[in-house]
Amino acid sequence: MAEVCTNIKAQGIQIFTVLYDPVGRNASSDVENLLRNCSTSPKTHAYKASSQADLVSAFKLIAGEISALRLSR
Repeated sequence: MAEVCTNIKAQGIQIFTVLYDPVGRNASSDVENLLRNCSTSPKTHAYKASSQADLVSAFKLIAGEISALRLSR
């Protein structure tokens, strides 16, 4: 998966990742690290949701980022 993510990003495609972990099992897990590293930027393109509200919020933020990209091009 890491190689696929690297190849996609090399083509200039942005990757957003969302980890849904309602019971907190993946604190600093390999899965969380894999998703963070796969994203375009771990600080701005990787989200972790621990509730339904967090999940909805993450997708709203992603939608806002995508909309901003379309408006600027």
